[in-house]
Amino acid sequence: MKNYSMYLLKTALKTRLNLIPLLLPVIIVLVLFSLNMRSSATAGYVHDKTREAAMRETSLMNLESVLEDEEMPKAEREELMDGHKQTEARLTLLKDLISFAQQGNWQEALAIETDLMEQYDLPTVNDPEYERNTASVSGINLATEQQIVMTAYETYKKLGELNLAPEMSGQEKTGLGYMYRMMDSVYPIIFSICLIALLSSVLCVSMIDRLDIEDSFPQSAMRFHTQKSGFLMLFGFAFYLFFLLVPLVIAGITGGIGSLHYPISKQTVGYTGLLSLSEIILKAGLLQVLAIVFVVLIVYLIADLTRSNLSTLFISIVAIIGLVIATGYFEPLNGILHVLPTTYFHSVSVITESLVSMTGNAQISFQMGIIVLSFSSLLVYGLLMIMKYSREKRQLFFQQ
Repeated sequence: MKNYSMYLLKTALKTRLNLIPLLLPVIIVLVLFSLNMRSSATAGYVHDKTREAAMRETSLMNLESVLEDEEMPKAEREELMDGHKQTEARLTLLKDLISFAQQGNWQEALAIETDLMEQYDLPTVNDPEYERNTASVSGINLATEQQIVMTAYETYKKLGELNLAPEMSGQEKTGLGYMYRMMDSVYPIIFSICLIALLSSVLCVSMIDRLDIEDSFPQSAMRFHTQKSGFLMLFGFAFYLFFLLVPLVIAGITGGIGSLHYPISKQTVGYTGLLSLSEIILKAGLLQVLAIVFVVLIVYLIADLTRSNLSTLFISIVAIIGLVIATGYFEPLNGILHVLPTTYFHSVSVITESLVSMTGNAQISFQMGIIVLSFSSLLVYGLLMIMKYSREKRQLFFQQ
């Protein structure tokens, strides 16, 4: 069985067109990393703080020019002088923060950041007067703003304890951070399409003019196809491992490996805490591995029904990727998303609960994902074995 499976794999991969799905995830990872590196030259935590310091310097100069007016009323002058002192003090702290950050002393830099937030940002968003003014002027949802501020505060506090540099969401530069981002943005659609294309090609090698030469093999059909399914799953896992290692190595070379303790906030309404990067990678990775098992079995089933490479590819992409794309964007599905296996292809969004926030379906969770993907895979495997067993019995009947 091992030799035959290797023969199928080698035969499929000899086709030049199959190099496209094999290399496409790598190309996308490289392109996105290149864009990240370009944007990081003009963006990032230190750049933002440097711009903020420049703005406060300009504000300070404007205040000084206004204070030169000798005819200004005393009460107004005192108010402006107080503002001048606060701006000057904040600017001094900002410059110290930038200096520590450039030295890589993130513990001190982020201690200043959290002190500034405690003095200015947290009291502001919790001020009832600010709530009334904000709602009347811009209609901003104060709860959302409070969540943003509180999340930033807790994240900076945790990063300071770990002495880790803040990374911009979507522009991670460390190995683990960039791998996490690829698990979130590339896996659900691009990786899945490439895996389906490769599986369709491998599965249809044995099919000639819609006839499967494997039907004439003397081995037990259930045992043979169980072993073949296992081999295809191993191939899928190897492809997934390759997909994870590419961003880890590429970003790790330039930005360092990163830390598994890096904090990531949950994307729910209201601040609900932080998750470590290790927890997200572990749980999301487990869901993605189970999703690979499901993809292998469902493509196997479709291939057995269609017995055509192009038909298998087309139907699989429409049936699987169509639902993956619709997740969170096709409102009529929101109420049943928790029982659809394709929902859990968005594994990172499931773990960070952003999918719950987007769809309003609170039943979407890591535990539900394990149950749904496992049950769906067993169901498809059962249907596949029933079809193979029935075909085997039918052939034996006609041979007698």
